[in-house]
Amino acid sequence: GTALDNCFATEKPGGQYRMTLEADGRRIAVKASATRFPYFQVFTPPHRESIALEPMSCNVDAFNNGDGLIALDPGKEWKAQIAIEARM
Repeated sequence: GTALDNCFATEKPGGQYRMTLEADGRRIAVKASATRFPYFQVFTPPHRESIALEPMSCNVDAFNNGDGLIALDPGKEWKAQIAIEARM
């Protein structure tokens, strides 16, 4: 099977995006805010029996490159939400 471990950046800083996978009458979709989650990761583990669609608030390696990294002061919070739809 195909190996995936890719991070994508949204093209527009606002609005929402939706990642959808469909096969054999089944579908899974993940919807997220492009403002809160400007990146998303698509990953398949070595066994290739599953896939991860991961909205991300920062780019890969953000602890080192700072790209999208959110730092919170003690007692502060950051809120966001995603929607997951599945049809089996």
